Amino acid sequence: MSKASSKRSVLALTLCGAALLGAGSMNAQAVGLNAPTISDLNGLFGTSVFDAVTNQLTFTPAGSNALDPLPATAFMAAATGASPFSVVFDTLSLNFTAQAGFKITSIDIFEVGTFGRIGNSANTFIGGSVTVNNGATQAMGVSPNGATGSGAADIASWDVGVGSPLHIEVNSGIANIVWTNVLGASVNAGSEDIAVAFKNAARIQVNTAPVPVPPALLMFGPALLALSSIRRRNSNDA
Repeated sequence: MSKASSKRSVLALTLCGAALLGAGSMNAQAVGLNAPTISDLNGLFGTSVFDAVTNQLTFTPAGSNALDPLPATAFMAAATGASPFSVVFDTLSLNFTAQAGFKITSIDIFEVGTFGRIGNSANTFIGGSVTVNNGATQAMGVSPNGATGSGAADIASWDVGVGSPLHIEVNSGIANIVWTNVLGASVNAGSEDIAVAFKNAARIQVNTAPVPVPPALLMFGPALLALSSIRRRNSNDA
């Protein structure tokens, strides 16, 4: 083998090695997101459905006939004069993993429910929080402001994220999510007042994006071609 051929071989092999180091375990066939694992502490979030096309996970609490004709659910706090104080809570743990070649860029959370108060002593509280990958805890902003409050209020809807989603940046291959809801209701004992707050549905949108192809990977093809060409030349020289 000539010195020139040897140098060309070393250069081609160096390019191949650099390309392999940069490429890692990229998988061009990946489609985005694996199905999540779900742990519901008290089971109140209800039935879950994951849509692998849109990367949306929805929850529907079980129905309840406790307050007919309202569309009440099992995720409910209700107070009357005979039972003047009620607090319910649930914590949901979710684990999402991106498929090879993708990352989770962010999540958006939406929730809807209903509340109502009869009488001056009626109080309702609706709140919650979300933590992603052990980061800062994000409080859930509930609309309207009167959903948490005191005094008479007609039956109305409350929501989180419908007008402005609760948006959390992730930028990682995983998203470990801890999602907590708390509902409360109270009235004066012995009164005829009523307070109720319940949750109707929840949804989480997981946003993904392809991981950019490392420049070294783009070099891999030309490097292989160069190595193949050098081997053919060496074979002819022999």
